[in-house]
Amino acid sequence: EQEQENLEKSASVEKTFNEKSGVIKIEETEMEEIPDKEPEREKGKPIEASSGPYSLINIVNNIPLENPEIKSNVTPKITFIESWELNLYIGTSIGEIIHMYKIDDELGYIFVSRQQFNVSKIRPVHQIIIFPEIMKALVLCGSTVMAYSLPEFSPANIGKIKDVGGISIDWNQWDLDSNGRNYAVKYSTDVKSNNNSKFVEVAVFTKSNIRIVRVFEDSLILYKDIHYQGSIKGLKRGNLVAVATATNYDLIDCNKVQKIPLLPVSGSTKDGEFIPRLIPVATNECMLVCGGSNKSEPSMGMV
Repeated sequence: EQEQENLEKSASVEKTFNEKSGVIKIEETEMEEIPDKEPEREKGKPIEASSGPYSLINIVNNIPLENPEIKSNVTPKITFIESWELNLYIGTSIGEIIHMYKIDDELGYIFVSRQQFNVSKIRPVHQIIIFPEIMKALVLCGSTVMAYSLPEFSPANIGKIKDVGGISIDWNQWDLDSNGRNYAVKYSTDVKSNNNSKFVEVAVFTKSNIRIVRVFEDSLILYKDIHYQGSIKGLKRGNLVAVATATNYDLIDCNKVQKIPLLPVSGSTKDGEFIPRLIPVATNECMLVCGGSNKSEPSMGMV
């Protein structure tokens, strides 16, 4: 009864032992009252969140995005960034690739060069993909793909691909390079050639085809064409390609040339209302992002 009464009074019991007398003395101390629920957040006040396990630091300051030689109404801004070793390659909205190089931790990055993808047309740079093992890079600007040489990023003049919506490396071949310092796509060897030429295989998504292209040091070779109407972008893992149109996600088996329907891109009836997104996650997995009936509704990612 006494214990129940103490609980009702929100009292705690503290026991102390007197070694000489062997007597246990019981003392009562009042406990702090615990509120039934947490206080409500003040209306309009943003939710506070921790910065998490990562912190943001400045890497490069004063990137020379403006170019007075390019006459355009488009505001220059960064559209894509890729790095390799101490080199930083920055794609812009006015179709330039800016090359910067890191001297050391104290001096940071310095400007090296800038390449204009197309002199006659101003289109944004959408993708830059680095292939260190063959010392080449692919750049998607507007809807055209061209190759560049590493590390100086000069045009390689080994061919171009038009009407492209996106490029995907084979994410099953993504691993540390031969130096063990950078992640890159592992190369394969063309055993049919006389000199066992190295190449990297990519999937290129056009309006009417999924094109499996092999990138060599001196050429771009079409390995396979898979007819698929309306592809915008996709993600390659081995022989399987997850691909998106304006309305649907599908899975394509490149060997059997079979299509497996997956999910709608969004609940909207308007094409282009929601931009499809395909993101590599764990081994042999990718995440597809699906939107609601309009842009204001929440989206959902499914693996």
